[in-house]
Amino acid sequence: MARDNFSQNLTRILAERVGYLCSNPRCRCFTVGPNENRDKSTRIGEAAHITAASPGGPRYDNDLTREQRADIGNGIWLCSSCADLIDKDFDNYPTPLLKKWKSDAELEMYQKIKGSKDVGVVSVKGRPFLDADLRYNSSGRRSQGYSNKNPVEKDKNGNPVMIIGFATKPIIHWKLN
Repeated sequence: MARDNFSQNLTRILAERVGYLCSNPRCRCFTVGPNENRDKSTRIGEAAHITAASPGGPRYDNDLTREQRADIGNGIWLCSSCADLIDKDFDNYPTPLLKKWKSDAELEMYQKIKGSKDVGVVSVKGRPFLDADLRYNSSGRRSQGYSNKNPVEKDKNGNPVMIIGFATKPIIHWKLN
């Protein structure tokens, strides 16, 4: 069976929607820049499939049609390193997580071009919350773990997976000394 690849136009749109930055919130590197040759640019980004483009690939979804596999909804813009990582270590990068990365990266870019001061504001189930990070000058702090107020989705086995991304910075409980 043939791969259901993205069109050249769709690849360009995926890249532009995130400002040519990798959608992995821990990376966010630039994926386009100058080349030694002044008439060229260098691109290290890829339009990666969230669910595989062909059977046997990472996160392949047999329920999707060929058109759905090649649709923008199944694509995410990543640097070549992150694209390689999510396909080689696919158990740690489930479909819901990649969709969250894509959504957060697009939201971040939308807020930046709109000039919003709310970039990075987090809400849980529609309720905003304040994450205070307090530190005394003469004392320290110790992490007591993640709060159960962090957003959670189910992985393919039904196990809860905490979703941490750009717009969902984790709530961490701290113990002040």
